[in-house]
Amino acid sequence: MANLWRLIDADALTGKCHQICEVEWNKRASPNSWTDAYESFIEDIEEAPTVDAVPVVHGRWIKDGDYVVCSECGEEHAWDEYRATYCEDCGAKMDGGLDDGNL
Repeated sequence: MANLWRLIDADALTGKCHQICEVEWNKRASPNSWTDAYESFIEDIEEAPTVDAVPVVHGRWIKDGDYVVCSECGEEHAWDEYRATYCEDCGAKMDGGLDDGNL
């Protein structure tokens, strides 16, 4: 396996594993059939489809007079008009609160 960290589609993999178990159950679980199932699981994990994802950036609003500033990109927003849970400029998820502890 070339990449140590790889995001996979867990739902697709779970469905495939259920299929393998059903096949092995129908074989009445001979000792070799479970070894075959294990090897099939490993193959399916290695071949599982990946998902596109980006890391979540967490930020906080920093109060600056009548404005709040994104801690990640520095963009200013008027506090009275702007109460989003994310920065519309950089996409940071604003779950860190305000610098004074009040959101």
